[in-house]
Amino acid sequence: MNTVTLGVCPAKAPCAVWTQDSRALKLLASCAKNPPKGGYVHSGFALNREQDCSYRYTGYRVDALAAIPEEYGSAALKQAQDSDDYAAFEAWTSQPSVAGAIDAAGLALTYAIAATGLHASLMAVALAPFQMAEAA
Repeated sequence: MNTVTLGVCPAKAPCAVWTQDSRALKLLASCAKNPPKGGYVHSGFALNREQDCSYRYTGYRVDALAAIPEEYGSAALKQAQDSDDYAAFEAWTSQPSVAGAIDAAGLALTYAIAATGLHASLMAVALAPFQMAEAA
């Protein structure tokens, strides 16, 4: 098994996971240092009259970050439809959400600072949960 190095994708080839994209790495590092604004969103359901409450991040960094997995998903779907092989698209559907990536980057930075007191290797530490292995 070969491990994909975070933040480094083959030239002119998409990354295996959207969180490895250099644009995503920069945005996630920014979100880890200074979390984006957000708020709770309430969704009502007519049949059982229950409400769902979830936290949503907002702002230009979140919008820019959300465009990256959408780009990867569109490319994976197009490839799947062209070749009738949906393995790449299925792999994309199991990748982390934008909110999950922001949360993990923030938590990883918090743990790194608590453990070392330094901001060194922010990218590697913050995105370690998303490191994926490729088959040899």
